Amino acid sequence: MQNRPTFTRVARLSLLLALGLLVGCTSQSVNLQPPGNGDDPLEMVNALGNKLSEARGEEVHILAPEWFEKSQKSYVDAKQGLESGKPLSAVINHIAAAEAQLQRAQTVSDLSRDTLAKALDARTMARKAGATNFTREYAKVETAFLNLTRAVEKNKLKQARAGQDDVVNSFNALEIRAIKVENLGEARRLIEAAEEQGARKRVPQAYAAAKSELDAVDAFISANPHDTEQMPTKAAKSLFMAQRLAVHTEESAKVADMKPESVVLWMEGILSKLGNGISAPDMRNRNFATQQANILGTMDAVQADRGFLSAEVTKQQQENADLKISHETQVQALNKRIAVLEGKTKADQEARERLAAERRAAEQKLEEQKRFKAKLNQVQQLFNAEEAEVYARGSQLVLRLRAIEFPVGQDIILPANYPLLSKVQQAIRTFGQPDVVIEGHTDSTGSYAVNQHLSQARAEAVRQYVVANQILAAEKLTAVGYGSERPLASNATVEGRAINRRIDVVINTAP
Repeated sequence: MQNRPTFTRVARLSLLLALGLLVGCTSQSVNLQPPGNGDDPLEMVNALGNKLSEARGEEVHILAPEWFEKSQKSYVDAKQGLESGKPLSAVINHIAAAEAQLQRAQTVSDLSRDTLAKALDARTMARKAGATNFTREYAKVETAFLNLTRAVEKNKLKQARAGQDDVVNSFNALEIRAIKVENLGEARRLIEAAEEQGARKRVPQAYAAAKSELDAVDAFISANPHDTEQMPTKAAKSLFMAQRLAVHTEESAKVADMKPESVVLWMEGILSKLGNGISAPDMRNRNFATQQANILGTMDAVQADRGFLSAEVTKQQQENADLKISHETQVQALNKRIAVLEGKTKADQEARERLAAERRAAEQKLEEQKRFKAKLNQVQQLFNAEEAEVYARGSQLVLRLRAIEFPVGQDIILPANYPLLSKVQQAIRTFGQPDVVIEGHTDSTGSYAVNQHLSQARAEAVRQYVVANQILAAEKLTAVGYGSERPLASNATVEGRAINRRIDVVINTAP
């Protein structure tokens, strides 16, 4: 096996000479040492390649483009010379040149960071916001920025500073544009689609409201591009109004093609289905306002009845708790009397009481575990595998709702979810009046702030649904949005993202 070549005395002298010549050309101090007798030229070339990669990661190729390009070329020449068997002195010269040129590039890049600090900050914020998606526009601004760094390289600092403000303004404009696309892109698309379907004439009020909301948020972003606290809420409202416009436009098109009687029958059908769903009296022989009042009144009565049942259950639970305390008090009193009658000493009596208490505690814990297991089985029977996963976590019962669905980007609970939520309410009732946490989770699609807001809104929507049905007092229900922080599967696949979009209902069964 042929050994790799090592540096000779002549080679080291050649390297020193090359370094001296290059330092003289650059007018910079370069602290390089000649390689030792055992230095491997291949390892030096590889080390130089690593330095160039690190410098690229620090954007030296952007801040000192010409010097970095020279260093890169010298590195390529050294690598190719080594691979083609050129004289070692030539390879050494290329390595020395690349090292000195890279050091010069790093010095210039430090000067560029100081001279063009505002432009660098604006560029970073624009890239972070996604401005690179505007390929042509971004390339134009990036070219202008590179012209500034090249001016710094040529020591034309006054020229670089003079052109900085224009570049900063251009990057800021791209940043704001990218932020608007991120937050308002879907709302803008829906409004434009509605316009194409004639929304201006068909539903002028809904169109004006959606457009006004969009314009207001657009202006807010222009004035406050970094306000990440208010922006998600405002953007969500704009999206809601745009979605509302889309619905109005679609439904108005249906009505436009219907005869007056068909419209009346359509409305009557909607009210009739609502009434039948809650067993309200049939009032199709009354006007629509009366039918609506009939439905609302029936709903109020149902909720009042549920409230009464809930109060009765709470009362019964309190009575049972009181009876339990009374029973335990009587048992303790009897145990003390038995100890006295048996003539036990005070120490024996206390030991007996401790043992008895420990036994009761163990029996009570076992009994609680049995009851919990029975209730767990009862709750598990409520759901099939497609609807929810039900499992115990310590003293908590977790309902992982697999079948619950929301419209894309919305927190509206659709009627299709009512049967599943009804089972959730039955599960909660199984444990009386427990504390419940409703957790919202999303996949990683979209920004962190939007996902956090959406998950919180969806969890709160489920909470409000349960509160409205008077299953629990409002203070016993908590809604928490985790966004995409707690994935169950990889967000890299469609299936994984579907699993991660979920609602978890955590029931605290501990007394």
